Amino acid sequence: MVDIQIIQRIVKEEMSELEGTAHSYEHVDRVLKIATFLAEKENADLERVQIGSLLHDIGRTIGEPHAKKGVEPARRILNEVNIPREEMNEILQIVEYHDVRGRGKLETLEGKVVWDADKIDLIGLTGVSRVFYHAGETNTTFNDAVKWCINRSMHKPYEFFTETAREIAERRYAVMKHFALTLENELSLTDIK
Repeated sequence: MVDIQIIQRIVKEEMSELEGTAHSYEHVDRVLKIATFLAEKENADLERVQIGSLLHDIGRTIGEPHAKKGVEPARRILNEVNIPREEMNEILQIVEYHDVRGRGKLETLEGKVVWDADKIDLIGLTGVSRVFYHAGETNTTFNDAVKWCINRSMHKPYEFFTETAREIAERRYAVMKHFALTLENELSLTDIK
């Protein structure tokens, strides 16, 4: 059994350069907590889910494609804490395939749980907040950020693996949809008529 707190400290330190961004350690910590909840509900291996959650965005310190680039720093960290090879390979797959493009390549329940947890953090009001924050970081226009939020809330872009994640997502999508419709009304000034 690995001391998860050691990995948390390493990841937090390595991701410190991303502090204050939409993909900071705070996102990783939320994904860890969501994934822990999902793992307990779905009977997934808790240690692999927690370690995979902590390492899933470590590649963001290097650049894009962050999932693929995250494999080597994740391997280094896993070697530091002496993770057995079989467990290491499964965790590295979680890191490599946690993004949208890797969805079809996930083979384990643990990888699917981390994928679900990461996407849950992209929806609901947390997701909306992250979109607007990221828009400011990247000089995206306000109108483009609004369109993105409305599109995401109306089309439900993620297909979740686990039943527990689907239930959470439905609640978050409902909140997002209400927000998007209210925002549309305010921006078009139909709310003042």
